[in-house]
Amino acid sequence: MSETEVIVRLMLVTLLGTYLVRKHWQRERQQSLADRIAPDPADWDGTAFDARALREAMAGSPVDLLESARSRSRHDFRHEERVDAARSRMLGLGWFRHRHPEEADEAKAA
Repeated sequence: MSETEVIVRLMLVTLLGTYLVRKHWQRERQQSLADRIAPDPADWDGTAFDARALREAMAGSPVDLLESARSRSRHDFRHEERVDAARSRMLGLGWFRHRHPEEADEAKAA
């Protein structure tokens, strides 16, 4: 490794370290400013939260959100074509060509 290359690498490490230290100091300063702001006494009065309005709004929503998202998914009618095209292109690459010869025979037969 040449002397110039060593100097350039050391400069890059120094520059990255300086950047990370500066970002850390900025975060610390912002956190200390947030700690100095006095909390609003109305936020800490100890009263309970009235959730009746929220419960009424949520009553119309589906209980199982994941199941409702799955039921609304559209069927892609060209999905099989795309998978077959990707498989044939991948088998055409050199690394995959002789990797699994039994799969290549199945793809050619299809």
